[in-house]
Amino acid sequence: MISKKDQIKRLVRSIDHAEKRILYLESIKRNDGYDILIRDKTNIRQPEVIENGYEIINQIIHSYQQSLENYNKELDKLLASDTTGNE
Repeated sequence: MISKKDQIKRLVRSIDHAEKRILYLESIKRNDGYDILIRDKTNIRQPEVIENGYEIINQIIHSYQQSLENYNKELDKLLASDTTGNE
């Protein structure tokens, strides 16, 4: 079983990672000079290049934002149990 301290550390790292990815993807989105390369790991065929990947980047950002919300909720629950004395 993972200790509460380790859970908190894991969540803080996950939050930090998600925030950095969102910032990175937002900076890419502002720059129109990019293409997105999609590679199917199950096939050996050539990767597909998507020239205007704005919607794909928005979907990825949204996914990271949802993860970030979940991490923050989970962290709040862990920290709240510290203040109420519940484990």
